[in-house]
Amino acid sequence: MIIGAIDPGSKESGYVAYDTEKREVCAKVIWPNGKLSEWLRTGSGLDVVAIEQPRGMGQTAGNELLDTAIWTGIFYEAAHGHHRELIPRREVKLYLVGSASAKDKNVRDALIDMFGEPGSKKQPGKLYGVTSHMLSALAVAVTCEDRLRVKERMGR
Repeated sequence: MIIGAIDPGSKESGYVAYDTEKREVCAKVIWPNGKLSEWLRTGSGLDVVAIEQPRGMGQTAGNELLDTAIWTGIFYEAAHGHHRELIPRREVKLYLVGSASAKDKNVRDALIDMFGEPGSKKQPGKLYGVTSHMLSALAVAVTCEDRLRVKERMGR
């Protein structure tokens, strides 16, 4: 199964395509939001589209968060021909780290534990070149994979 995962931002978003059978990233990019939504509409060949979902955390929401929430909805709608999953960041942290208060560094460390060190240009690892928002998108992809396996076991 290929999961296309998105870490949405207010102007650009991290994207990875993750092959669950090979357990590797097939594609990785940070795209302007308009280009990513256009690509999703044209039929991307993905089995699942997983999008990190912004959630209220009891704090005041600024313009950037609100713009990100709008883009999340645009991406969700653009992927209408695919199986879609909205994955809250809290769920990602709980799955990968076991704590909702985990920081980005903890999530990164958990991914390195799963896939190995990024490596170098001469000796690239599975995470080589997967940085910043792409790393967050990968965290969404592996969390989505687990969610789908649990649903499958429960017969849903």
